[in-house]
Amino acid sequence: MANYLVLGGSGPTGRLISRQAIDAGHRVTVLSRHPDHVGFSHERLTLVTGDATEEGVVARALPGHDAVLCALGRGMSFRSEHLMERAVARILPAMEQAGPRRLVHLSSFGIHPWTANTTFPQRLFFGTLLRGIAEDKAVSDAAVVRSALDWTIVAPVSLNNKPEIAPYRVGERLAIAGMPMMPRASVAEFMLKCAADAATIRKRLELAP
Repeated sequence: MANYLVLGGSGPTGRLISRQAIDAGHRVTVLSRHPDHVGFSHERLTLVTGDATEEGVVARALPGHDAVLCALGRGMSFRSEHLMERAVARILPAMEQAGPRRLVHLSSFGIHPWTANTTFPQRLFFGTLLRGIAEDKAVSDAAVVRSALDWTIVAPVSLNNKPEIAPYRVGERLAIAGMPMMPRASVAEFMLKCAADAATIRKRLELAP
């Protein structure tokens, strides 16, 4: 049994990470501005109210955990508000100073500089509606890579809310076509696998159907 700190655990992917981790027998702490949005309770689930972008909030939540799974994001908004850049500026030094060292960080397929295998529809989307989000993720991903942590960056294609875990491919450079989508449940499953798999440390792994 592991003890995981989930950041963004009340968001659409974070809720699934938390639920799947509990179902697998782990202990979970969710740090969120809106922990009531997690949607379930359990004796092994601890809810902590806090903003990961504020000074000291993540640092206070870290003790006693084996890994941090970061599923922070802007949801359906096209405005980044530099959320990820501001969050990793708190998360990374806190973990480097006090541990744990293990970080599984949710990003996205096609984020600079990993753009060589993106398709034309993706480049169009990332360069227009999602430009701010993509730029924010590029900054935060680069900071994670530069850190001294045992990180894994998980970079899925676009996500949907289908409830089932569907088959998916994993690789450092995946060949894709068009604008594929995959369930958030599959991403949650993979992030939990990464947290326990040392072979994924210091790798950026793409996911696609």
